[in-house]
Amino acid sequence: MWFSELADVENPGREELQGFVSATIRFLAFVVEQEHGFEFLWEDAPGLRLVAKPTFEEDVFRSARELTDRIPRIRETRLLAHGLLGRPLRFKLLVLDVIGRRWPEVREKFSRREWFRKYVAAIDAILDSLVAAAGGTGGLLKEFKDALAALAGPS
Repeated sequence: MWFSELADVENPGREELQGFVSATIRFLAFVVEQEHGFEFLWEDAPGLRLVAKPTFEEDVFRSARELTDRIPRIRETRLLAHGLLGRPLRFKLLVLDVIGRRWPEVREKFSRREWFRKYVAAIDAILDSLVAAAGGTGGLLKEFKDALAALAGPS
């Protein structure tokens, strides 16, 4: 699904990290723009989605672009310390791909809420480390994703 091409790379590096940020944006856009499928996020406050869309399109997208631009300048030692290169990154991307590929069956049969929680947790395994390695750049992207996760309720 969203991260499949990245998961196919044997030795992922900075380019795949930039692709990860893009894929994360595509996934969050999918969630925010869907009329059906993620309505559980907005059930307690339906008007919240109307605020989420422009926040995402204007502010979060800018934060993601800043993070993407910062990736080439992050010291390699920081990326290695956070498991953001090579085999550790590949493992995390493969986990994302495994969970993401379940979307077609989930949207038909299983709990979308539970799937969403798992997927966001897998995104966290990379995004939290990447924002930390980047010295906080991209923080709004992470916080927006965290806010959506909070709307899904406790796991």
